[in-house]
Amino acid sequence: MNGYDQQARDLMEQLNTLERAVAAVDPQAAQAVGAAIEAYLTPIRLQVVGRAGVGRTSVAAIVDKLGSVISGGRYGHPNPIQRVVAVAECGAVDAPGGQEPQIDADMVVYVLVDPPRDADRAMLADIDSVVAVLNKADTLEDPQARAQS
Repeated sequence: MNGYDQQARDLMEQLNTLERAVAAVDPQAAQAVGAAIEAYLTPIRLQVVGRAGVGRTSVAAIVDKLGSVISGGRYGHPNPIQRVVAVAECGAVDAPGGQEPQIDADMVVYVLVDPPRDADRAMLADIDSVVAVLNKADTLEDPQARAQS
């Protein structure tokens, strides 16, 4: 067993010990502790959103390749010392004849290739946790001037 696996095992043992200790004193509080532990171990859901052609697929692939998606860990849960991020690409915003994507993730990466349009602003207004990404900036005629406008 390597050090990383030992850390994961130790943390799971500590979490389980905490839950049992609380249960011995207050079973109702133990349920709250168990729910908090489960929430901590639950993967963070991240959606990649944007208009058609902005590079949602590429951005989602980059996030994935950077190691955001981690396979299930040992001991019955994902590795507890490293949070798991589940990445999903959504359908296009403002696609002709299409439905607007349903945004329900814990965090959203919103991909843009030019200044936000009305459809972008409308979608962004309803999202609490968002990171905007300017993709394909190298294709703009004067990227620095466009960024400052």
